[in-house]
Amino acid sequence: IMKLKNKMYVKCINLCDKNVHLCDRGGYNIIIYGFLAYLCSDEELLNLKENTLNLLSQKGYIFIYDFLVRDNLVKQDKRCQNLKIFKRSLIYWINLFKEFDLIDFRLFDHDHQYKYIQSSNACNIDYQLPDDDKHWMFAALFRRRF
Repeated sequence: IMKLKNKMYVKCINLCDKNVHLCDRGGYNIIIYGFLAYLCSDEELLNLKENTLNLLSQKGYIFIYDFLVRDNLVKQDKRCQNLKIFKRSLIYWINLFKEFDLIDFRLFDHDHQYKYIQSSNACNIDYQLPDDDKHWMFAALFRRRF
């Protein structure tokens, strides 16, 4: 556990583990999935969701930053043949987090992500988004219904 300014605590645990020890039930206001889900099977994502629900406060948020496709797909990783890559659709995410409201959604071109960061254009609409969803990534903010 690491303490940051303004009484903010950050903790790194494997929420995809079904048997993870959760000692801070209901104590987190936001949980971030940052380029994590594309390496998780559907079963691991269900564990992730269950653990997240246990950890998140009643008015908590989930922020997801990952790949997005029109239709779910699974493929071998180009760099490591022992890994599978899972890319999912927006419908998948909305259905997975049906206990949440989608508060914000952004779609980006993965090939331009560093350009967005450097130019502070993350809030602008990406008019150059390719038709091919191979390089799509998204950011979404979900708020738990209470």
